[in-house]
Amino acid sequence: MSGTAGARLCVASSDPALRGHIADAVAEQGYEVALATSLGDLVSQIATAGAGCAIVDPRLPGLGRRPESRLRAEPALHRCPLIILDPDELDGFDAPPPSRHQVELLIRVHSQLAGGAQLELLHRVSQQLTKSPDMEHTLNSVLDAVAEALAFDTATLFTLDEEGRAVIRATWGYELAADHMHYFATGEGVVGWVIATRSPTIVGDSNLDQRFASMEGRTPRSMLAVPITIGERVLGALSLVRRSTSTQFTDSDLLLVATIGNSAAIALENARMHEQERALALRLEEVNQLYGEERQVLDKLEHFNRLYSEVVSTVSHELKTPLMGIRGYAKMIEAGDVDFDEARDFAREIYDNAMRLSTYVERVLQEEAVAQGKLTLDLREVRLRPVVDQVFRSLRPAATDGHVLVNDVHADTPLLSADPEKVIQILVNLVSNAIKYSPNGGRICVGATADDRFVEVSVRDQGMGIPAEARAHIFERFYRVQSYETRSVAGSGLGLSIVKGLVELHGGEIGAEPNPDGGSRFHFTLPRAVYFPGPAEYASLAHGPANPVEEQ
Repeated sequence: MSGTAGARLCVASSDPALRGHIADAVAEQGYEVALATSLGDLVSQIATAGAGCAIVDPRLPGLGRRPESRLRAEPALHRCPLIILDPDELDGFDAPPPSRHQVELLIRVHSQLAGGAQLELLHRVSQQLTKSPDMEHTLNSVLDAVAEALAFDTATLFTLDEEGRAVIRATWGYELAADHMHYFATGEGVVGWVIATRSPTIVGDSNLDQRFASMEGRTPRSMLAVPITIGERVLGALSLVRRSTSTQFTDSDLLLVATIGNSAAIALENARMHEQERALALRLEEVNQLYGEERQVLDKLEHFNRLYSEVVSTVSHELKTPLMGIRGYAKMIEAGDVDFDEARDFAREIYDNAMRLSTYVERVLQEEAVAQGKLTLDLREVRLRPVVDQVFRSLRPAATDGHVLVNDVHADTPLLSADPEKVIQILVNLVSNAIKYSPNGGRICVGATADDRFVEVSVRDQGMGIPAEARAHIFERFYRVQSYETRSVAGSGLGLSIVKGLVELHGGEIGAEPNPDGGSRFHFTLPRAVYFPGPAEYASLAHGPANPVEEQ
């Protein structure tokens, strides 16, 4: 065994006599002996030349009151079996030096214990590295795992970027200054060399090694670096630094770190794949969002295109029909083939068509004013029931014998705070629509309910109803329900849009839904007046309107 670390023993004692006695005894058993006179001397001997075992005098300078703890605090002594002499047996050298058999047994036991501890450590490291798929957590876990397994001053973990450079991703024992290098090119420095050759290495003295380039701006005395690989791919590298000349890295250190590096490679690859999956998920979410936004834009464009077609069709119809009548009657009068009575009838038709044109233009202008918020309100206290009666009287000529107009507004319905002209216009539009879309007659009923703030007015009919797909659009400008039943119903597509604007101008809301008895139910809210009539006034209301506003 001569010439090997296992056959080399180090005797450490500051007592020359004791040191010589033990050295002579173990030398007789075939061991190569190294001598140390202090703790620093012992650490240096083990770190530089190694030893199969160390026999230590507990009175060695530097050990203090707890020799074993102080010895184990030295990284260079972690893998060296130690025989600490009993201080009570040192006087007069009562204790015999350990035999060769005792030393070899101690070395084997220490080796087995160290191997078991390493296996347990590697298992724990592997579990720790697979706990989280997060890249930052994984990077820091790798360095924490190495720090648990080995003593060093600083550590740096690199991963390769898209250009193949080794970029610092995590550090241990120092913080990277902004003005220092953050990466190595392939082949540059120890780390670049390790990545380029895919070979782990130990640099005994960085001052003498041209491959070394310090990342920390300091000069280490020992450096260990291993590549982190998976399959044929290099993911990065791990480097450790010791600055003390007495604690060089060993081959066993290199093997241990390389083994941890293999576990780190799997963890880093999992983290990288997790990052890619997360990035893809975010990208997919962005694409879906963009698609949704583009779909909304396309839907709006399709809607506006459809609206444009409807506007052109409606405007053409509403303008063309009366203009044709005006031109036709004017041409007959110009021809002179009519008597006075016929000319007067033709002039009346021309006037009626002109009024129809004027009404349509006024509606368009009013709708635009509503949309631009240019209308103002003349708010008054309005009693609803007489207003409904007035609307029914004005629309009776448009109704057929089959229509039954029902005013279901109670006399004690609270007063409205509203513009009376606008209320009449709202009801005229809704009731006239109910008449037009109930060609076969039926009940058209106007009712009202109230809460603390608003009165809800409803207009119900038993007509054609509103198709489900049209309910979301019926209050839009120029929109008209297109169906077989409605093709013969005249209209501009502006009435309900104007109604909605007038209701909202009052601070109310409007909606439409199917009527349980068939047909449609339109409902809108208007604010209540601050003043509420008392019971005596309710009774007087049954005999007719008493307020000029009600007679409009």
